[in-house]
Amino acid sequence: MPDPGALAPYGCLGAGLRAWGSILAVGTNATCANARTALRCPGTTHPPCGASGLPFALGYLFFTFRGRSAVYDTFLHGAHDELSPRWDEAVAGYARRACATCRKPAKRDLSMKFSIVTISYNQAQFLEQAIRSVIEQDYPDVEYIVVDPGSTDGSREIIERYRDRIDKIIFETDKGPADGLNKGFAQATGNIFGFLNSDDYLLPGALATVASEFSRKPWKDVLSGHAIIVDAEGHEINRFYSRRFSLTRYLYGAATLAQQSTFFRNTAFHKAGQFNVDNKIAWDGELWVDLAISGAEFGQIPKFLSAFRIYGNSITGSGRYTDALERHKEKMFLKAKGRNWHAFDNLIHLFYKAIEYGTDPRLAMTRFLRGPVVSIQKR
Repeated sequence: MPDPGALAPYGCLGAGLRAWGSILAVGTNATCANARTALRCPGTTHPPCGASGLPFALGYLFFTFRGRSAVYDTFLHGAHDELSPRWDEAVAGYARRACATCRKPAKRDLSMKFSIVTISYNQAQFLEQAIRSVIEQDYPDVEYIVVDPGSTDGSREIIERYRDRIDKIIFETDKGPADGLNKGFAQATGNIFGFLNSDDYLLPGALATVASEFSRKPWKDVLSGHAIIVDAEGHEINRFYSRRFSLTRYLYGAATLAQQSTFFRNTAFHKAGQFNVDNKIAWDGELWVDLAISGAEFGQIPKFLSAFRIYGNSITGSGRYTDALERHKEKMFLKAKGRNWHAFDNLIHLFYKAIEYGTDPRLAMTRFLRGPVVSIQKR
């Protein structure tokens, strides 16, 4: 490992950087060593490990603010010879990531298969648009599964009309949306999972974009794009930007994801334990928490992938949503932290909200011009 004494000339700053070094050194230096010795990247024009770059001390500092991938080729490759062999197996995952960063991104991985599940219940007004948004995607390998526990408004007739283009139809009662999704994904055979409510829809080209991003970032387990917000008539009324996600950010209210634009690997889904069937208000949010707890890596796609419909009769658009969501947040905090919310957590919440809006001016601008996303259609 790098000699902490090398930071001595930096004085007080060096002391702080030594602390960061003790935390980050395992991932950073091991990445370099494994990339250099075990996982050469085929087809690349430059070696995984280079001699040039920043001093590792400054690199640690930049790492803190920019993240690992942003500084791979600047400072991480300067101290790999000092790596202890005992770390090799523990950091094999980091090595694979380093290899992926030096590989030319693939435009489309046609071997990637999507499984999309739509849960339908008495939303015939919007259902056909949701179905068509999936089956008309310009991607060749999409498995589409529709679950309906007993609609009586003509929804099942719409589903039957598209039976020849829907891979699996599940007409059976369930214990709620989360249970319906579990039933759908239990029959899914794809590499990448996604789910779409029957009143939302995917934008053209969404799945091709997601496939390209997963191919380009093979170490990511979950990728989330943005969504436009539409009303019952399909008119755009707002925009939803998925935030940079971490469990801590989510627990403190600063990492929301557009569910319709979020996709995850099947292995991560099964490792997380599927959906909680007892969650009736934010089953998607609890899945994000479970994925994070199980070690899933989250990433962003800086594009709009879906339309999220908010109107008076939707769960999100109803007046009961906010109170129920607050109770959900309390449960998730207890689940992840093992304790209840305390007074000092309010200060941490404000800190993370400041980071959320301070690092992405679009959020503040959208909030100022169009108002909050969820409450815009409240009654």
